[in-house]
This record gives sequence, C-alpha cells and structure tokens, in this order.
Amino acid sequence: LGLLWRVFQRYRSLNEVVKGPVGPLIDGRGARIGHIRRYIRKSHAFTVEVWLSEGELVPLDESQWVAPSRGAPDLAAQTTAGFTVTQRVTTGGPSLQVITATQKTVVYLEPPGVPARAHAAVTSAVAFVKLLASASPLALRWWRQKRPSDRQALVRHFGFRREQGPPVAIEPAYFEAAPPDLGYAGPPVQIILPVYNGFEVLRETLARVARHTDGPWVCHLIDDASPDPRIADLLRDWATSQGAQVILTTNRENQGFVRTVNAAFGRLTHPSAPVILLNADAWVGAHWASRLIAPLIRDAQIASATPMSNNAEILSVPAMCEAADLAPGELDALNAAAKEMGHTGDWIDIPTGVGFCMAMSPRWIDEIGTFDICFGTGYGEEVDWCQRARRRGGRHVAVPGTFVEHRGSESFGADRRDAQVAAAAKILSQRYPQFDAEVQEFIARDPLATPRLRLALSLAGQRAQTVPIYLAHSMGGGAEVVLCQRIEADLKVGQPSVVLRVGGAARWQIEVFITAGATPTRVSTDDFDLIRRALDVLPRRNIIYSCGVGDRDPISIPGALLQLKRAQDGLSVHFHDFFPLSPSYTLLDGTGRYSGVPEAGTNDRIHWMQRPDGQWADLRAWRAEWGALLRAADELRVFSDDSAGQVLSAYPDVGTPLQVVPHEGFVTHRANAGDADPAVVGVLGNIGPQKGAEVVVALSQLDPEITGVRFVLLGD
Repeated sequence: LGLLWRVFQRYRSLNEVVKGPVGPLIDGRGARIGHIRRYIRKSHAFTVEVWLSEGELVPLDESQWVAPSRGAPDLAAQTTAGFTVTQRVTTGGPSLQVITATQKTVVYLEPPGVPARAHAAVTSAVAFVKLLASASPLALRWWRQKRPSDRQALVRHFGFRREQGPPVAIEPAYFEAAPPDLGYAGPPVQIILPVYNGFEVLRETLARVARHTDGPWVCHLIDDASPDPRIADLLRDWATSQGAQVILTTNRENQGFVRTVNAAFGRLTHPSAPVILLNADAWVGAHWASRLIAPLIRDAQIASATPMSNNAEILSVPAMCEAADLAPGELDALNAAAKEMGHTGDWIDIPTGVGFCMAMSPRWIDEIGTFDICFGTGYGEEVDWCQRARRRGGRHVAVPGTFVEHRGSESFGADRRDAQVAAAAKILSQRYPQFDAEVQEFIARDPLATPRLRLALSLAGQRAQTVPIYLAHSMGGGAEVVLCQRIEADLKVGQPSVVLRVGGAARWQIEVFITAGATPTRVSTDDFDLIRRALDVLPRRNIIYSCGVGDRDPISIPGALLQLKRAQDGLSVHFHDFFPLSPSYTLLDGTGRYSGVPEAGTNDRIHWMQRPDGQWADLRAWRAEWGALLRAADELRVFSDDSAGQVLSAYPDVGTPLQVVPHEGFVTHRANAGDADPAVVGVLGNIGPQKGAEVVVALSQLDPEITGVRFVLLGD
C-alpha cells in the first residue's frame, strides 16, 4: 500500500490538472488591465490565456506566446489583444510579466481554491485507478519475476519516464536509391549575391559558384560599399573572368542587405527564372543549383526551397538549431552523401526558408512582393516574406538532397548579428504570434531527422577512421555514467561516437555524437534492418557492448551485434553487470539471495526469460547466444578480479582473454583515530538486495562497544 501511495503521488504530480479562476486581470496597483479566460496548472507549469485592455503585449522573458485558439470573449470594447502563455511555476506562485501601452507590470495569479484542488485530486485518482487496473498483469509479473524489462515497461506505462525527446522514427525512403538528377535547362537561374566585407570567405564563395553551378545561370553581384579595399578588386576580377554570366553593381553608399537585395530583384534579366538568394559566406557544392530549384519547377505552390547546412537553424546538421564548424573537405563529402539519399516522394514543408541560401519562386515574388525594408541591414526579412507567402497558400520546403556550408556572421560579426536578430524577432512576434509555436512544433516533430541522421553518420565517418558503436540501455546508472565519460573524453580529441540504445519507446534508438557540448542526433525504430543500413555508411567501426538491461528481447542482442560486425570491424564486450551470464543480471536467485554463478541447466526461472512471443528461453539457450558473442569478441573487459572469476565460471572456454580494467577515480581513506574511538566504516549508495542490504542490516545490529567498529550508511 505504501508503494502504491508513492506511485500515485508521483503520477498526481505529473498529471493533475487544476483549473483556476476566470475573471478580471488585476495588476499590482489593483487596477483592472484585462481579463483571464483560462488558467490551467499541470505539473510544474501553468498556462493562462489573457486579454489586455490597453496597448500591445510584449513578453519580458523567453516564454512562448501564441494566439488563443478561439476568438475574443465578449468583453468591453477596449479589449484589444489576446495571448496565451505557458510558464514554469516559480517560487511564490505563477506570475505574468507584461508591458502594456502605459506601463510595465507584474501580474500575480491567485492559486486555485479548495474546491478546484479537490476536484482535480478526485479526477487524478479515478484516472490512476483505471491506469493501475490496465497495468495489473504487468505489475504482477514484475512482482513475481523482478525482470528489469517489466519494470521499465511499468515506468513507461505510468508516464514516469520522459524521453530525451519524442522518439522520431527513421524514414526508410532515405535509404532507398537516390532519385535521378534531371538537371535544369530553363532560363538562366538568377543568383543574387550581396557582398559586404568578408574577403577571405568570399574568395571561396565565388570560386565555388563558378565551379559548381550547373545549368544556365546569371549572378547579380552587388558590393554594398564594403570598406575593405580588397573587395572591389576581387569582385571586378571575378566578374571579368566569368563574362556575361556576372552582372556587377557597386553601391556608392551602404544600403543594407534588404535594400540591396530588393534593388537586385528589380534588375533581374530573366524575371520568369528561379531566383537564388546566396550569402557571401555560403559555400556550395557540386550540382547545388539544379537540385535546389527542383521543388520550384515541379510544384507551383512552393514559394521557397532551402538546403541542409551546418549552420541553418532548423536545417542544421548534425544537430538542429546548433551551428557546427566543418573541416576542409567535409562540405563536399556531405553534399555527395546528401545527393545519394533517397526521397520520400514529396518535399518536406518547413515553417520558413533560411535566407543564407534560399531558392525563391518568381511567381511568388510577383504575387507578394520583395522584402520589407523595416528589417534594414538584414535578419528576419526572409521569415517575413515566407509568412506572407504562407498566408496566400505558398509552401516552403527543405531540400535534403543538397548541402551548403554556411560560415556565418562573416559580414557583420556575432555581436551585431545578435542585436539584429533580437530586433527582428520583436517585429516578427508582433506580426506572426503563431510563428514561434509552429517552429517549436516542427522541432518536436523533426521530419528531417532521418536525413540529419544519415548526414551525421557520414560526417562521423569523415572525422574518424574507426567509429565506436556502443550498445547501451535507457535506465541510467553507473554504466551510463562511464559511457558518457568515455564519449565526452573522445569528443574532446575529435573522436565521434554512436550509441545504439535499447529500452526506450522503440526497440532501437541511434544517437550520433559529433562535437563536444552539442546535442546528439537521435532517431528510433523497431526495424533492425534500418539500423544496419543506416550504420553501413561508416567505413569501419568498433562495436562495444556496454549494457542491454531493459531491452524487450535481450536474448537477441548478441545476434544483432554479430550482424553489425563486418570483417574489418572490432568487437568488444564490457561487463558492467552480469547480464551476459544470466537474465538475473545481479546473479540473485529466486529467493533474492546470491548463491554463486548459476549452472546452465538450472530450473530457477529467475535465470530464464520470457520472450515477446510468450515463449520461455532457459539459461542454456541464453548462454548459447551470449557465448557466441563473447567468442567472436576481440576484447572482453571486466572491472575487477572478482568479476573476471564470475565470467570465467559461466564461460570457462570463452577463448578471448579477459582484461581487468578497474574504474578510476575511487579513493579510500582511513582517518587517524584515538585508541578509545571505534573505527567508522562508511557504506555509500542506495543499497538494494543485490547490493547487500541484508549485510548492511546485520552490520548495523553489531555492538560497536564490542566490535570496535561503527557503521554509517550514506544513502538509502
């Protein structure tokens, strides 16, 4: 009953919904400034929909503000603006910080009264009882057999495990044959390339445009009064070398990015041809232009198309919304890998194009016009243009089959860029209050996850001759700590890693770690064939078993790892626990005690496992599968002499020598004590039955006056 009560309290803290008062919105001075339509508190966050009576609402924090789902309530005529905001609950209760037309004010929301809280508690209890009833067969099986996989299933059933992100499924189409490259033979593509400083990067930009632009093209090259005297000579020489394909314009005074581009729109030599807006710090690869404009040619509703890049917000590789530096040669390798990818059959819609390299439809330029000059020197103008197009039914798409490197901030510098981004964001949030929510929804869904994965794996193969692939679980603990430390140490010296994780919502999850401190790319699937095909992009890998506890069918893990191993690959098995010896990975028997390493013929079902199809596998079958993996391994690593003995007791003929590699960083210390003082032994950690809880209890009952030893438990 105590366990059930604790489970219920945890469920309640995560799921209980309390609906608060609906009525006037009162500021700190007692004045009414608006109206509260909805106030809902769930877990550690609250959502409130408010309507202000004066001026425009401007958030003072990083909360996501979106338009309410319904129209304005029937209030006084002065109600002018409605917004919904979700925030985490802070100390002292939830509050809203807003700026009205006349003042800055903080609004504190009163907590719900007793009736509202009581109603929420009853509702939570009813929902919990229903959930408990549906979980009863699984709970009883876990209570009897103590299988880790059942415990993890219960954790997920009650919603206690929060995945690191929604499990985005691998899209098989990207592992099929690439579609044919049809090229382009229409009127010359109009490349608009504005320039302001950035001499060193610009030289490579121009060289790549000339070398890699396929099909007919014209480049409208504009020097926006760059103060660097080298720019004028560079542009003039390059324009001369390219002949009529380059139209060079020089602004007498700096016009800013938006005005410069708008002027170029008015000078297009072929108004019916696709337009590509290209930054001076964007480096293109082979066949970039024909692949980028293909969506515009094939679908009249597509207004813009943007390639994948190392620095393009929601189109960034290897991690979304995180810029990554590329080494020489990696751009061309990634572009080639992108070209080899299959296609889903339709282009992937994105909330907005990204202006560093964006193909634009001439039809949509004619229909909605050029950029808004309020964005001045740049940043945000392409988002505004894209939102205007969306309002009229235009689509904006990503082109996974093309990769363009974006150096970033070469013209203006990071500080100036940040200021411009902040100013643009304020304008965009006022014009399109739903845009941020749409971007967040896209990030959560991540329809580009599979091409991002494939390109991330390609980048990993470029950066290391051998890439380690770890088989790990999703339960945390010591093995996970050691794994994270090893991956972090490797990343600091430029060594990427891949983790093949089990125990999550899907059977398999791939995580690709490329750069220290960056978010890994994560994609999941139940189809192991997709895993194998995805990992085939790595030229050579070292497969390392770390821990598979929690997997739904762990007896099949050895066979899966052997399928991944090719002739040139390495294979290692690390014994962080005794899972390869028995499904009871702590070696406790059915009575909850340690009775030595079990014999293969044991009838104790704690050492057997029930597979997903309901069939039982005994310990002999278990050892046959895991033994095949151990015998094929190049390295077997244990972390203590005692563990080596346990492994050899189960597999005396394993063949491969065991390497004993003790964990580092553990220090023992004995303080000097007087003869009259008992010695103190500190027992560290959360001590369950498998860690000797009964031993600790017995030690605690000894009389220190007799033994001369006192025991202290630091943990549970």
